Amino acid sequence: MLQKATVTKTVKVRLLEPNRNKEAALEATLETFIEACTLFVRALEEVKADGSKRKLRRYLNGDIYRRVRDETKLPAVLVQNAADIAIEAYLSYLIDSENKYRFLISLRLLTGRVIIPLEASDEHYPYKMLDELMKGEWSLGSVTIIKRRKRKGKEWWAYIMIKKEVEVEIPDDPTPIGIDMGTVNLAVVSTPSTVLFFSGRGWWHRRRRWKEIREKLQKERRFRAIKRIGDKERRYNIDLAHKISRAIVEAAKKERNPVIVMEDLTNIRDDMDFSSEQNYKNHGWFFHRLQSFIAYKAIEAGIPVFLVDPEWTSATCPKCGDAHPKNRNRRRHIYKCQYCGYTLNDDLVAARNIARLFKHVASDYMSGAMGCMTQPLRVRSS
Repeated sequence: MLQKATVTKTVKVRLLEPNRNKEAALEATLETFIEACTLFVRALEEVKADGSKRKLRRYLNGDIYRRVRDETKLPAVLVQNAADIAIEAYLSYLIDSENKYRFLISLRLLTGRVIIPLEASDEHYPYKMLDELMKGEWSLGSVTIIKRRKRKGKEWWAYIMIKKEVEVEIPDDPTPIGIDMGTVNLAVVSTPSTVLFFSGRGWWHRRRRWKEIREKLQKERRFRAIKRIGDKERRYNIDLAHKISRAIVEAAKKERNPVIVMEDLTNIRDDMDFSSEQNYKNHGWFFHRLQSFIAYKAIEAGIPVFLVDPEWTSATCPKCGDAHPKNRNRRRHIYKCQYCGYTLNDDLVAARNIARLFKHVASDYMSGAMGCMTQPLRVRSS
């Protein structure tokens, strides 16, 4: 059986910018500056110029230089800079050198179509993904240009969405990897050979601190500062989700015929009816993001992914099947079965039960469908 899915990624690449001395001038004349770069690149492409940087610079001097300056009305220093950037981009694009300006992006602006180098060093992740895109391993989606404000100036970034269709074969003798998510432990992973705990203490401390800062800034009506705090929290959450998901998939790859099984978080926000503080603590955005990162990394690595109903997974004994709410001590995060005495961390119990549920949903699985948990062996209300 094959599991079909579409893997979509967004590659964030910073756009090339001049040095700090010219940054203010670039901001005011950005479109014209890019137009000058484009004119120089087109001049080199028309004659299929080759040779050293010095040779190409001599070619651009003279009539071409005067024509670009007349058309753009830029100061001489910016025209010279545009010629240097055009030569750098032209050479790196042609000879596939190891500098960081190998890739170019073509954009249609109000002034017409322009070509801009992308800053992607070969040791960085964007370079790898752009290289695979150029080889046809991914298809190009949308491209969004973003301007970021920095303390030392501004940066321009391209958000390039790429995607590809993949087929993951479901093994006949799978090894289910159960993953439970929560605020005490952001993720608990249960495999036949190892157990992983990803503590949520640092995550929750930061969330609470950022919430206090936002409330203070809200009273002072400092809305830009509120946005900066929100952006900082978002970047932290995304980076943390990437690190956790990467570690989980690497652990799964060490198992024989791994299959990742996670809880269905579809209604995680709808089912919340606690205090405002508890609802904030249990905010589902991070866990949906973490789950999506685990899923696409796993599928890309050839590991199937299944979702199951998490009901009773933290209250069912994985040894005897007894299910009772009092089996779980939420304050101490300990699970102790009142029927057989089995004792374990409650989040680990949930992860093991989630892994156990795989055999109940695999036979009825269809791409995009959600698995359903079977009833525990015994459910007691008292």
